[in-house]
Amino acid sequence: MITVLGLGNVLMGDDGFGPSVIQAFEAAYEVGPGVEVVDLGTPGLDLMPWLADVDQVVIVDAVKGSQPPGTMRLYQKSDVLRHPPPVRAGPHDPGVTDALQTLEFAGRAPRELTLIGVVPARTELAVNLSPSVRAAVAPAVQALVGVLERSGVTVTRRADPQPDVPWWTMQRITCSGREGFMKAICSVYAVALATLALSCTAAVRPVRVNAGEQCFRCQRTIMDTRMATEQITGFVEKFRTPGCMAKYVVKNPADKGPIFVTDFATGNLIAADDAFLVSVVVDDRTGERDYRAYALKSDADAAAEAFDTTTVDWRMVLDRARGL
Repeated sequence: MITVLGLGNVLMGDDGFGPSVIQAFEAAYEVGPGVEVVDLGTPGLDLMPWLADVDQVVIVDAVKGSQPPGTMRLYQKSDVLRHPPPVRAGPHDPGVTDALQTLEFAGRAPRELTLIGVVPARTELAVNLSPSVRAAVAPAVQALVGVLERSGVTVTRRADPQPDVPWWTMQRITCSGREGFMKAICSVYAVALATLALSCTAAVRPVRVNAGEQCFRCQRTIMDTRMATEQITGFVEKFRTPGCMAKYVVKNPADKGPIFVTDFATGNLIAADDAFLVSVVVDDRTGERDYRAYALKSDADAAAEAFDTTTVDWRMVLDRARGL
């Protein structure tokens, strides 16, 4: 799997370079199922799950540099680690360098990484790119095509290319001056919030839980990863069991983020709200009970029958943790 990520804030001028390149690429080209192309916006710490334990990543972003605005350069993983390009400090810090160095230290960095960077002219409140950076979008798209093709990916030009007009610049505002500009910003924010509401769940991916890691709540060692869970709040908080995580979530309501449980049947992490859970004995010596989670109700019902219990959902697990 190859993941292509566009990073940047489309409301901050040239910081929207990454999303603009993704928009232009998807308007003109199609790729096979082995490539995931995502406008990730300003993920901050949520960038980590997109880089952890993956094979190859291509990132498009604005970077600081002494060269003239609009100058484009490709960095490889070794370049970023040895001579890290100073990714612009801003709303999507910590940046690529910090995330990559952290994952490299943990032994979970992507095998290959390419950063397509451009030097911005301005990163201030604006919904359009500066002329010099706008001119770099097409070369960056071609650079992205080249990276993918060199990796063995078939990149096909669309028979019916889509309009290369970023959605955040499509507002039609009749007011002029500062009032018109602020109205445009508010209008774009409204569209952005609606888009975020539809896509935020898809933008956060679970991170594999490994045997031997510590439970975030009880500090016990995670032994059976088929029962492991996690909450992603900017940090990845991993838990030994669904019940242990439920107790943490109930006692820390301000610590919010997407919650994932492991499907006991397949070992895949799934959204807790979509899971079916069954209470089982997890320690024969102590009689400790906890939950197995399943993606399919049929699997959960079969387990419930075997253990002479009933199938519940995540809301009911939280209610039990509250003592309700």
